[in-house]
Amino acid sequence: MLAWEVTTDDVAVVVACHGLQLSDEECAALHDELDHDAIVDGALSYLTMDEQVAAAYSVIEDQLMEAQRLPAANKLFEVPEW
Repeated sequence: MLAWEVTTDDVAVVVACHGLQLSDEECAALHDELDHDAIVDGALSYLTMDEQVAAAYSVIEDQLMEAQRLPAANKLFEVPEW
């Protein structure tokens, strides 16, 4: 069985790509708000680590946009094509 864990570093990468620099505490707070099962499911839908990371970042970004933590008009991460 494969293991995948969403970390505060993943959150920091996604928000930094949107030009935001958050403290560790702010990233941890956002991390706690995420639906980790949905992110893991998205990541494990792919085989390679690069695809898994891209999918995870896309789902994290989507969730942060839905929570209005990131601007919805500026989608940067897409899930890999099959």
